[in-house]
Amino acid sequence: MWIVEHSDGDVSQHHEEPGTAGIDPGVRHSETPRELDLARERWDWDAGEIVPLLEVVRAELLARIDAERAARLGAPLTQGPEVQYAYVQKAAELYNYDVLIADQVPEMTPEQLASTFPWIAAEADLLGISLADAMARVRAARAAADAQLRAIEAKAQAAKVAIRAATTLEDMQTAAAVDWEI
Repeated sequence: MWIVEHSDGDVSQHHEEPGTAGIDPGVRHSETPRELDLARERWDWDAGEIVPLLEVVRAELLARIDAERAARLGAPLTQGPEVQYAYVQKAAELYNYDVLIADQVPEMTPEQLASTFPWIAAEADLLGISLADAMARVRAARAAADAQLRAIEAKAQAAKVAIRAATTLEDMQTAAAVDWEI
């Protein structure tokens, strides 16, 4: 395979040697070990080798980190819109319990508790525990999930900063090799 640089800076690739078979030899030309993917790599005329376009590789690695982060951010939580709805409802109930009306809870009747905190009250009934214990379970589960999510986000952001700062392919690849274990 041959690559030809033309006077306008464009390059072309040919199976035949430039200067033969009517192929313009251009400003310079070189034999290459294979056809180049010109959208992702270029011919380094000085080194005589195929090199990646670093900005393309950088964009691909950043997109890969985003995809891996997205997959892992969902891991601590059960997926599905209905389950997500339940999480939102329980978070609101926990907030109301902790911040808004915690001082009023002791005076509330079981019916008032069930109507004010329907999701967590149902869980308390199912498990045979008090509303306070059910709130503590939800709070602990939320804190554990939040810690995991923050750790995943921190790893993703650190990798992206390192990828953006990298000036060589090797450094980019090293930065993108995230250890996602928490």
